[in-house]
Amino acid sequence: MKQYVALLRGINVGGKNLIKMPALKVCFEGLGFKGVRTYIQSGNVLFSAARSDQAKLTKQIEDVLSKTFNYRSRVVMRYRTQMKDIVMHAPESFGNDPASYRCDVIF
Repeated sequence: MKQYVALLRGINVGGKNLIKMPALKVCFEGLGFKGVRTYIQSGNVLFSAARSDQAKLTKQIEDVLSKTFNYRSRVVMRYRTQMKDIVMHAPESFGNDPASYRCDVIF
């Protein structure tokens, strides 16, 4: 089983495309994914899947989310190992002084 992070774009921002995390979790479980966890109201979902083709998984998730929640879903998928590598190799001072520096990461 491969571990993934799905980053959903454009949900729960400014009162638009409101999706409750329990409903999102049920949706991912309905696709047969295991170990599904969500992070706050962010639309970030951690899960495991037997398939390893990110493009096909992304399309499958986008199609189901668009239909289930009635919005145009856009998802960025990464392997959990990719996300861990990004965090481990962040610049040493990344995020240490949020009052002076704003740190954003875009995938």
